Amino acid sequence: MTTFILAVDHRNSLRKWLGSLGVPAAEIDPTAKHLKRLCVSALQRAAAELETNERPMLLLDEEYGVDAIPAAKQHALPVVIPAERSGQAEFQFEHGEGFRQAIELADPDAVKALVRYNVAGDAELNSRQRERLIQLQRYLHDSGRTFMLEVLVPPTAEQAAAHGERFDEDLRPELTVTAIDELAAAGMRPDWWKLEGNNDRAAAASVAAAGSATAELGCLVLGRGQDRDSVVHWVQVAASVDGFVGFAVGRTLWMDALAALVRKEIDDDAVVDRIATAYLDIATTYRQTAAVVVAGTRTPERDQIGQQSKHIWRSRQ
Repeated sequence: MTTFILAVDHRNSLRKWLGSLGVPAAEIDPTAKHLKRLCVSALQRAAAELETNERPMLLLDEEYGVDAIPAAKQHALPVVIPAERSGQAEFQFEHGEGFRQAIELADPDAVKALVRYNVAGDAELNSRQRERLIQLQRYLHDSGRTFMLEVLVPPTAEQAAAHGERFDEDLRPELTVTAIDELAAAGMRPDWWKLEGNNDRAAAASVAAAGSATAELGCLVLGRGQDRDSVVHWVQVAASVDGFVGFAVGRTLWMDALAALVRKEIDDDAVVDRIATAYLDIATTYRQTAAVVVAGTRTPERDQIGQQSKHIWRSRQ
């Protein structure tokens, strides 16, 4: 089963972004809730066009998704909620020691935890994070809930100084593999690893091999809010290697449409249509790339898919 997740669990970053668009402070909460409800409608519209082996899911927070979560359930759209407190450098539970009760109340299909984890970073911080993640995993496994672990690898100050813009290419894939290995050695066995995209297929393959060896379902590639061409390429690369089983992409798919709505350039229905179209485009990219690989197309032809996918994306805008 391939899983295509529309990620709309942004909280701290969403508040800042809406403020930057000129939304008054008193209107940020109702605006954010409305935007997330529109994303449910967009996925509902898009889901009808997916294939039978493709599962749509929504990643929604409880704060601004209070109306969106029950709407998604009403339309039989599986929901993932985040367990982490938004905007923190260290993984902390959104509801502290009451995280179990909060999860039971929301009753999601899956729970996501985001951790920033660099093996060359603060060892004590990493240890605290592992302990909390193991605590969460134990509860989720005991309660029969699916667990998604998102691992981001920020550079240390020394790594940033030494590699600059080359960090993503030179170090991050290897550091991601090491992070997965270190977390797995501590007992982490999520259902999915949600991981940053790679430009290089060999790097993606090494990351996927580490993740899929210690996951129940496999790896998902995330979008990191980057431009569409970059995300399309990361999705194409992920779909071309064993171990990846889908994507979880958010801002790249909905930010432009929602900004246009806030500026009163388009209405709700146009927002829903634009997000649904963007979601289906990236799903098509993943599906077409995976189909080529299954068919055993030669590697040089696989390498052309990234450019073909970009052309498809642009032609539908």
